[in-house]
Amino acid sequence: MNNADVPDWVRARNRPKLGTACDFTCAAYGNPKQVASFIANDPMRFQFNQLIYEGSWVHISFSENPKYQVLTYTGGVYVPGIV
Repeated sequence: MNNADVPDWVRARNRPKLGTACDFTCAAYGNPKQVASFIANDPMRFQFNQLIYEGSWVHISFSENPKYQVLTYTGGVYVPGIV
């Protein structure tokens, strides 16, 4: 089975296993909110599919056709943008 035969929802769930998504911090460049904001402000440079500021870390994923979706996880819900 090649990647084109795999449904989108399966690929999305397996991005961390495939190495196309990760959760990270990068203290050398600032706190997680600063890092997420920096990446969100230059989506064409980073070519991300989804960027989520999750409070104490940042989640980023990549795909062949990036959506450039930026979210913040807060209060048990996802809201658009970095807040």
